[in-house]
Amino acid sequence: MRTPLRLGAIVTLGALLLVGMLASPALAWSWEVTAEAVCEDSGTTASVDVTVTSHEEGAEGDVSVVLIVDDEPFGEPVEGPLENDSFTASFSGVPLDAESVVALAFIHWEGQKEPEGPKEADVTLPTECETPPSSSTTTTTTIAPPESSVGQETSTTAGEGALPFTGNSSGPMLLASIGLVGGGFLILWVSRTRGRHAAK
Repeated sequence: MRTPLRLGAIVTLGALLLVGMLASPALAWSWEVTAEAVCEDSGTTASVDVTVTSHEEGAEGDVSVVLIVDDEPFGEPVEGPLENDSFTASFSGVPLDAESVVALAFIHWEGQKEPEGPKEADVTLPTECETPPSSSTTTTTTIAPPESSVGQETSTTAGEGALPFTGNSSGPMLLASIGLVGGGFLILWVSRTRGRHAAK
């Protein structure tokens, strides 16, 4: 009678130890997930920062964060190692009209075969985001630069067909030419007159 009892006790104790050994890694690490959303410049979307914090100082592990928007994965998972016992994942372009936004986080602790999680955090989207002014307002206030007045004068002058004055006046030259021609005729007349007197 004692042998079966001892065998049963040993089996039971071994099972408890096995369960304790398997469960102890999961219970040894304490961590949490928080999320915060802020308005983006568009006024219609928000950026979400998800922070995973380990309560075990110096614990090492790799973190994976997934954002769920309206029951669908949003973008790509963000992964990275714990640094100074924390890890932050950022998601941009989350629509403000989404009905539900949830952040899910997993940690694959160093030395464990399987990741732990997920732990989740509900995201509260901001409700008062300012919309930037429309592009039409900017277009109406833009004034085209005026045309150059120099260009206008040039086009007007060219249209009239007048050439610009570039040299001296031709009046003095004309008078000098007339004077030279007249002097030549005078010399020729005097020469002919003297020739006639000499012939007589």
